[in-house]
Amino acid sequence: MRKPIIAISTGLLIGTSIVGCKVIGFACTEMGCNGTVQVSLSESELEEGSYILDLAYGSVVTSCDFEVPFNSSTASCDQAEISLDGADVVVQAMTGMGETFESVEVTLSENDLVVHSEEKVVDSEPFFPNGEECDKDFGCLSASLHLALE
Repeated sequence: MRKPIIAISTGLLIGTSIVGCKVIGFACTEMGCNGTVQVSLSESELEEGSYILDLAYGSVVTSCDFEVPFNSSTASCDQAEISLDGADVVVQAMTGMGETFESVEVTLSENDLVVHSEEKVVDSEPFFPNGEECDKDFGCLSASLHLALE
């Protein structure tokens, strides 16, 4: 009989859940996984205008264009999704299985001028859909960051 293992990671920098199965004495399953990098910022902290939000983590670099007030029909990203969740502009990008990163670099520009730039260290543990023994050195990472603009 299979016994499901449910792993839920929550915290300031992590927020995701997965379900994997581990059968003692049997071969490992081959479930894959994706993590996410989610960056949010309050729309009210931004003046009206056109913005570019660049994210860099691991080997991934992605860029999003959006306007304030937020308009979903003109907002776009090259390797991520962008939306308005309540009062926050949220960018969510996928991370692949086995992809590792220790930090996320975020740059927000308006009219070709950098208005905010920072690198945030990600203190997270990978999750393993097939159990740590099966996915050793090949888990998935997730990070959630909120930018406080001043």
